[in-house]
Amino acid sequence: MMITKPARAANGKTWCGPYALALITGKTYEDVLPFIRRAAKRKRIMGMYNWEFQKTARRMGLRKFEFKKIPSTQRTNLSNMTDWLRPNRIYVVQVTSHYVIVNTKDWTMTDNQTEGWIPISSEHRNGRRRLCAYAEAFRIAD
Repeated sequence: MMITKPARAANGKTWCGPYALALITGKTYEDVLPFIRRAAKRKRIMGMYNWEFQKTARRMGLRKFEFKKIPSTQRTNLSNMTDWLRPNRIYVVQVTSHYVIVNTKDWTMTDNQTEGWIPISSEHRNGRRRLCAYAEAFRIAD
């Protein structure tokens, strides 16, 4: 499955949660918002909790989507997480209240603030942030 970045919202603003959902489901940013509004039971979506993200992802067809919390005793950052993640997978990773998408086939990441897929090792902004939780979205077919 080829992952392509969704187009920006009509107003040019995107939030990381809806953007990540659009990316892993293959839908547009605007198509994802009604699902989130129904799951979160609120009109404005400017941020998401993990339970809202998980509930919306399941409603959109990712049946086994579940966040795994990182214990506070095992503090780690995205750059050091390569040992935890399995290869050839797409993960949604929460780093300090921000969602990023990680592709472990080529160890790249993207979010709503980057232009394309960039190597995890070269990412300075999110690579050093504390990892809070992660969830496997799906396996990449070889």
